Amino acid sequence: MPAVKETTRNVFSLAVEKKSVEEGIDYLDALFSVMSECDIEPENVAKLVNKSLKQKLEIEAQRNNLLKRGSEVSLSLPV
Repeated sequence: MPAVKETTRNVFSLAVEKKSVEEGIDYLDALFSVMSECDIEPENVAKLVNKSLKQKLEIEAQRNNLLKRGSEVSLSLPV
């Protein structure tokens, strides 16, 4: 994975999706794992998540009762 400054929205999002599929983990867990591996701070994540991944995170959060149906994911992660 490229350095943070070189990471594009699609590169980051695809890395998260690939990790989720390959390791059989939730998208949110994969997101945190990629953040950790690439040393990406939580405040930088929102601009690195593309529309497709955001939708998948919303569906997963609703399925896990972390988000009410019809609500949108806020990508402001706790620090």
